[in-house]
Amino acid sequence: MTTKNVRCAGWAFFIPSRLNPAQSHGATDVPHILWKPEHWPNVMRVLMAGGGLKTGQVIGETDRLAQEATERKMDLQHVFAAVYRQLGIDAATTLMDPNGRPQYLLDRREPIPELI
Repeated sequence: MTTKNVRCAGWAFFIPSRLNPAQSHGATDVPHILWKPEHWPNVMRVLMAGGGLKTGQVIGETDRLAQEATERKMDLQHVFAAVYRQLGIDAATTLMDPNGRPQYLLDRREPIPELI
């Protein structure tokens, strides 16, 4: 798998405007920015920044029509597992539902290793 440089017109202005003020004041750990701009049935894109994540990469690949994932299939639970890990939250934590049954925060608790 390779890391690719990607041009994203709208993101080029949004992300620096959120990260640079914190970094210019000496913050070494800026807040997480998580943005999922649309929802397709079989593929998605998620932009993540800050929070000590390894950024500047594209993880996964789709077919030429962006209809199906062809490499590194994952879902939002993997994204949240990475965010929880960076926040110090154990993704295996259980909470009680209204019926008194334990429920995990996430069913799939493996963070995306490329981000950690």
